[in-house]
Amino acid sequence: MPSRRAHSKSRHGCLQCKQRRVKCDEHQPICLRCKTKRLPCSYRAMLTASSSTPPETGTASTATTLPETTTTIPTQPPLPCEAEPSLNPQDLELMVQWCTHTYATLSRNHAVEWIWKSVIPRRAVHDPALMHGILALSALHLAFLHTHPRRKDYLDIAQWHHHKSISGVRNIEALSEANASAAYALSNIIIIFTFALPLLSGNSGGGEGQPSTPYDELLQIFHMSRASLKILVAVSEWVQASDLAILATAAPVGQSSTDTRASTLPAFLDAALRELALLNGRLGEDNSHHPSEVYGPVIRQLRVAFESTPSETKDGIITALFWWIFGLSSEFLDLLGEREPFAMVILAMFCTLMHRLRGQWWMDNWAEKVARDIRGSLGPSLASFVPWGLCFEDR
Repeated sequence: MPSRRAHSKSRHGCLQCKQRRVKCDEHQPICLRCKTKRLPCSYRAMLTASSSTPPETGTASTATTLPETTTTIPTQPPLPCEAEPSLNPQDLELMVQWCTHTYATLSRNHAVEWIWKSVIPRRAVHDPALMHGILALSALHLAFLHTHPRRKDYLDIAQWHHHKSISGVRNIEALSEANASAAYALSNIIIIFTFALPLLSGNSGGGEGQPSTPYDELLQIFHMSRASLKILVAVSEWVQASDLAILATAAPVGQSSTDTRASTLPAFLDAALRELALLNGRLGEDNSHHPSEVYGPVIRQLRVAFESTPSETKDGIITALFWWIFGLSSEFLDLLGEREPFAMVILAMFCTLMHRLRGQWWMDNWAEKVARDIRGSLGPSLASFVPWGLCFEDR
């Protein structure tokens, strides 16, 4: 009998094909299977020393034939993460984007830019969920900067990394002083991602399962981003004692005196807020069903948010913006969901604050889109209380 021909099996396929136990064509940097499925593609030989190498599956004999890689021991417990990032050329591109451009778009002022540029990426080396968050936002930023078809590719990459990143903040019970800083940074990144994604993914227009208007989309963003408040609150004391303390303490909202704050408001904006508060009182007196006790605190908090931000700079606007969103009561959110006219007037006023961040790629024209939606839904009497010019200037 002729001797059986020796079986030759390549051991050099990509990690993703190995994990799925399918044949890899070994084309680099991205094999055909991963390219078709729009998955990250990485090869063992291309990995550097990292604690974030995904575990291999397979028999012990297969594992021993692969080239060994060195690992470093993380200096702190990583955030919980179901899958850890692989280092490949695509991820390197995203990290370069972060360290050269994207980091600056999260900074409320130049004093904290170095935290986002240097400290947080170093922390992410040992926290896979935070690394996924950084790469997700960088990919989304690149999607904003590119046109089709590359925009679609970057969007797919962004959403893949985002899905991996949110596993790091799902279990609040796993938070500790050791991973508090990473959780704080990741929560902020997720909030920015949540605002930016609908602007780029083409969800507007009422596709199946998607909000049908900019107004509906913004309400969905409110609910999604508010979930991160639990993380920020849970770790705030730890963060204030860490090297990220400046992020948590640099721009307090509403801590100055009323007289000092009022001096920062333009006269017409101050008047508009006063008229809105007076109208709420009158409507409550005329109609027992008007929830003036719900609207009153929301209007006062909106005034504080405006008064906490200088009129000629974006310094502190990001902080004030999210502070107001996080402070909204569930009753007010329900009224917004029911499209109660007076609640929509208050949201339109909030859009004038959002509009001051229109130079940020992740905010862009959100304020104008939502304000136009609201304006078309209000009657003339209520619409007259909103300074619409603040939502549409320079457009």
